[in-house]
Amino acid sequence: MRRSAAVAVTGLAAAVLLGAAGACADRSSIATSPRIRIGYAGTLDFSDMASELAHERLRESGVAVTTRSFPTAELIVDALARGDVDVADGSTRAFWAAAAKGAPIRTVMDHVVDVHRLVVAGEPGCRAIDGVRLALQSEAAAGTALARAYLARACPDARPDVLFVPGSTNRMAALLSGSLTATVLQLSDVVRLERLAPGRVSVMADFAREWPTVETTGVHVNTRFAAAHPDWVRAYVRARLTANREIAGHGDELVALANRLMGAEPDWATLAPIYMALPAWDPNGGLTREGVKATLDFLVRHTRLSPALTPEMVADLSYLDAALRDLGLSDAHPASTAHTDTGSRPAGP
Repeated sequence: MRRSAAVAVTGLAAAVLLGAAGACADRSSIATSPRIRIGYAGTLDFSDMASELAHERLRESGVAVTTRSFPTAELIVDALARGDVDVADGSTRAFWAAAAKGAPIRTVMDHVVDVHRLVVAGEPGCRAIDGVRLALQSEAAAGTALARAYLARACPDARPDVLFVPGSTNRMAALLSGSLTATVLQLSDVVRLERLAPGRVSVMADFAREWPTVETTGVHVNTRFAAAHPDWVRAYVRARLTANREIAGHGDELVALANRLMGAEPDWATLAPIYMALPAWDPNGGLTREGVKATLDFLVRHTRLSPALTPEMVADLSYLDAALRDLGLSDAHPASTAHTDTGSRPAGP
C-alpha cells in the first residue's frame, strides 16, 4: 500500500511550485478546487519518487493531494475514465487504448523513462525463453507490448508459456522461488534480484535501449477535470517538472526520500545514481509531439491499437508547453526531438 510522508522543503517555496507566470490564476483555481486525486498502477516504486516529491511539495503549499494504487492497468484506466481519480500515472498503451474508444483521457507529460527489463533465469538467449513460463503484468501493460515485440523480432521461433502476474515484486518473488523462468521487471526489482541472488538471473533485454523513442508511461488527465480546472493542471505539471529538476544531481535527497516513503533499503543507494544517470525523470517533461507519434507508430505495429489514432487524440501538450514557458527550458537534458524506432538487437540462439 502507498504511504505518504512529510518531506522537508529544501529551498523550494510554494511560489516556485505555482510559478511566477500566471500564479494568480493558478492560486484562484486551486482555491476553488483544493483536492486532486492521483491514481498509480501498482505499488509504490523507486520510479515514483519524483511524482511523490511533487505531491509533497503541493501539500506543503496547501493543495490537498491524495493517492490511490490500482493492481492492474485496466483498473486504473477505468477509474480515470469514470472520474474516480483526476490524474493517473501508468502505461501509455492502456490509456491510449481507452482514449481510442472515446474515454475522456489525454496524456500531458512523461512519468518516468522506460525501466522495463526482460529477465531470465540463467544465461540469456532465445533457447532460455522457449517453452518456459514467462510472466507479464497484464494484457494492457506497456511491458507486455514491449516483451512481445522484442520476442517477435529477436526470437521469432520461441514459444514461451505466457501467464499474467500483476506486480513487479510478485513476479520477482516467483522468479526467485523457481515458479517462473522469465519475466518483465522494473529496474528497481532487477537491482534487488542481483543483490538477493547474484548470478542467478540475467537481463535479456533492456527495452529502453531497444526502443529509446517509445514512451511507456505517462501522466494522464481526465479531460473533464482538465477543462474545469486548466490552471490547476498547468500548476500540477509545473510541480512535476520542478520535482524532476530538484532530484537531478541530488542522490542523497533521493535516497532519503525513498527511505521515508518505502522504508530503509540498501537498494536505494544503488538505484539513485542509476536513475539520475538515465535520467529517469526528464526536466522538460519527456513528452514531445515527435515522441507521441513514434509511440503511436510502435503500438499500432505491435498491439491492437487503432491505426486511425492521431497524436491529438491521445495527448494534450498544451499544459506542458505552458509550464515550460513558466519555468523555462532546462538544458540539463533537453527532450529529444529526433524520434526514430531503432528496433531490437538479436538475442541469439
